[in-house]
Amino acid sequence: MSLGKKQTNSKTKEKLDYDFDYDGELEIYKSIGSSKGSKKNELILMTYMDWKEYVEKNYKEKYCNLYRNRQNFSRYLLKKKREAKRTVNLVCNLLIPIEIGAITIFCNVNNAIDNFYEMIGFVVPLLGVVILIVIKKISDAEKEGYFVDDLWEILFEEK
Repeated sequence: MSLGKKQTNSKTKEKLDYDFDYDGELEIYKSIGSSKGSKKNELILMTYMDWKEYVEKNYKEKYCNLYRNRQNFSRYLLKKKREAKRTVNLVCNLLIPIEIGAITIFCNVNNAIDNFYEMIGFVVPLLGVVILIVIKKISDAEKEGYFVDDLWEILFEEK
């Protein structure tokens, strides 16, 4: 088996790095403890230990037995973790300038507008929506980092 060759996801027809459906597995991870299962997969895992057994059964032999496969896949997961961390840092670093910019615009426009309360009714909800979107993005990226950490621990740490 060549891990460098990209396989295709039968549901979405997208190419998969290392024959691993990263997005699908992330959805399964996020659904642990939920009675609904993931959006991409009907698999319902009620506990972390259920998920751990699932990962060991489906991926441990495939990615960890041969040294080359182990090295390639571990580097792939490391890359994914770095991408998630970079997303968290980028979004966090953008949040404060966006808030300061919105307040500055609000104050400058407020001087030019006669009806102060109409402006508040527009800016405050808009700022609230932006903050909620940013918080959701940070939360998703952090969960992705936790997923990679847990997957790494199951597949590559010796017991």
